[in-house]
Amino acid sequence: MTARASRRVVQGAALAAALLAGCSTSPVHGVARAAPTGRAAVAAAPASAACRFQVAGVEDLRDDRSLGRVGPRSVEGEDFPDWFKDGLARMPGYSMDATPVQLHVQVLKAYIHGMSTLKTANLVVRVRVDAPGRPPVTRNYRGVDDSMNWANGEGEMQAAFDRALVDLTQQLQADVAKACGA
Repeated sequence: MTARASRRVVQGAALAAALLAGCSTSPVHGVARAAPTGRAAVAAAPASAACRFQVAGVEDLRDDRSLGRVGPRSVEGEDFPDWFKDGLARMPGYSMDATPVQLHVQVLKAYIHGMSTLKTANLVVRVRVDAPGRPPVTRNYRGVDDSMNWANGEGEMQAAFDRALVDLTQQLQADVAKACGA
């Protein structure tokens, strides 16, 4: 094979690799508008056993509105605020009406990243719990999901964030129950 023919083969292979890589780098949505359902849903407690609370506000303090990168794909986060609020609203005891226990939530971080065949989704929030007869309690929470990354797919990203939200809300539920005196 001549040097010219070898160069064409190499250029053709490089072009094919670039085209294939371009197909797999399209952005994915990190979360859908609806909060987790099914296996990833917040564990439901009987309504009578749940401490009634209201989310007085959710403030998004994230510097970056995207949700990160997994492999060559960026993960968009335009629906994140609605998805997050919906997830809080699915916690047992949540009320849209005024209640004695009030939660003030600040979203500090929300991101996912991958390394080789693993990915981790993180939700970091600061929550102030106001309850009658008790001093306000402010605490940081981190909801995490560490899982396999099979194909950088949108469904994988959604499931990872859903599980991280469940982890976060389960931690929060325990402290809300304390605010109610349980």
